[in-house]
Amino acid sequence: MEEPEANINNEPEVITADNTEQKTERPAQEQPTVPADVISFKHVNISHRKLRVLTDISFSIKQGEFVYLIGKTGSGKSSILKTLIGELKPEGEEAMMIGYDLLQKKKKQIPELRKKIGVVFQDYQLLKDRTVIDNLMLIPLSAAFYAVITAVLFLLAKLLRVPHDKDRIFVFSFMFGNTFFVAIPLFTALFSEAGVMYIMVFSIVDQLIFWSFGVWLSTARDRLGDKKFSFAFVKQVVLSPNIIAMLLSFVFIFVGIKLPSPVLTALSIVSAPTSALGMIYLGALAGFSNSLSVLKRPELYVGIVVKMIALPILAGKLLLLTALPTELVTAFVLIMALPVMTVVPMIAQQNGHEGEYASGTLEVTLVASVFTMPLVAFLTF
Repeated sequence: MEEPEANINNEPEVITADNTEQKTERPAQEQPTVPADVISFKHVNISHRKLRVLTDISFSIKQGEFVYLIGKTGSGKSSILKTLIGELKPEGEEAMMIGYDLLQKKKKQIPELRKKIGVVFQDYQLLKDRTVIDNLMLIPLSAAFYAVITAVLFLLAKLLRVPHDKDRIFVFSFMFGNTFFVAIPLFTALFSEAGVMYIMVFSIVDQLIFWSFGVWLSTARDRLGDKKFSFAFVKQVVLSPNIIAMLLSFVFIFVGIKLPSPVLTALSIVSAPTSALGMIYLGALAGFSNSLSVLKRPELYVGIVVKMIALPILAGKLLLLTALPTELVTAFVLIMALPVMTVVPMIAQQNGHEGEYASGTLEVTLVASVFTMPLVAFLTF
């Protein structure tokens, strides 16, 4: 049976202990105690997905030593290094890493451990060393998130007695996060190329819901008439250019279809000014309207606390109790905590009368996210 270590490109190449800085002028008794062995394994067994990878391994690395870990593909190199960073839990007599007992560690201790070590990956492609099920776990998580957040927001709108049509835009605004201008740069910095993969997988659910249920939700009641969120309405939206283009892009990406260079050049020219034009539109909407009147609306602050702080923390704590990879949980929690999607005010203005309300919600949540997202990360991990 082939061992699950076949992808050597995802192996960490260097691991260094971030020992506490020691200055020569300090008295000896004030220097922090450093273990004689920075890493110590005694009769350790390592398993991956219930498959035993390494049995009865023992080794130690002292402070200042520079060690190479070499071996054939599938011999267990990645498993050892994943164990050192807390991704796999070992069994055995002793497994110590810079003072942390890897045999007894709790999930909440893993971030603290990782702050004290450095990992440099040869080819950082986070999702390629996982199964198809692992890669696509973000899809059911995203679907569950939208089911929960929709119910919670509708309940809040009713309890807070949000005025006519504002109630729909309140739900519409807080449902959809700013994946383009906030999540992509953030995830690229945190997860390298894998960050784009996280956003792409999440967008499968996000964009389908946005351009169907979201568009219906953004439509004012007097323009909606007797239309209800029905199969006919969904069919009409699904056949729209937005959905067709999105589905085609997913097919091209996952199947690996490469478009001819002239086509790619033409698409790049057309898409290049899109972001700038969107920002001009949003700036004009904010500048020539009283969008900040939303500051007087109590539901704005309740939405920020519930959607951008409380729910992400609660979901993160629960998901950390599962066997899901920590990186996936981190990505999902940050997605939940995102501010309002940039395009929401444009869709709200196009389909109804609450463009100012949506624009103000976007501006306030964007500023608030500078403080709420670090807070969520700190309280969750």
